[in-house]
Amino acid sequence: MYNYWKFTLTVVLTIFLITGCKTENKKQSNDSSSAASFRSEMVKSDKKKYYDQDNQVVYEIKYKPTSFKLRTPSSKLLWKVKLYENKVKISDNEENTNPYEIKKMAPSVFKLTKNDQKIARDSAITSFASMVGYITEIPKEQQSILQQELEAKGY
Repeated sequence: MYNYWKFTLTVVLTIFLITGCKTENKKQSNDSSSAASFRSEMVKSDKKKYYDQDNQVVYEIKYKPTSFKLRTPSSKLLWKVKLYENKVKISDNEENTNPYEIKKMAPSVFKLTKNDQKIARDSAITSFASMVGYITEIPKEQQSILQQELEAKGY
């Protein structure tokens, strides 16, 4: 009897998790303030600018070999992203203190933490970029740009 309930609970939770992830992805792709509404252009070998429909610079990305920064048009840091083999750190400061950490636990299992506190764990995704959507402190528009940049780097 115990195995029956354990199996039933596992199936129900799995369906709930998969359905919840699909809903979240739909919300992000239908968000009118996504990176898709911006035009981007490399302006230097290490800098990309994002433009709105009025051709105004709204964000810029500054690249380094193992990191990149999302900044305002006046170069004020919004988010610093550090890239590691099985981990990505995202912080709102140059020193990278108190970062969000996205860790790859297994091929399709990722965990998001901050200050060693688990925020989310997802076993239905295939990239670090997808976990950025769980960081509610980052506005959706900026999440979308960070996700696009991570995907471009193979994360």
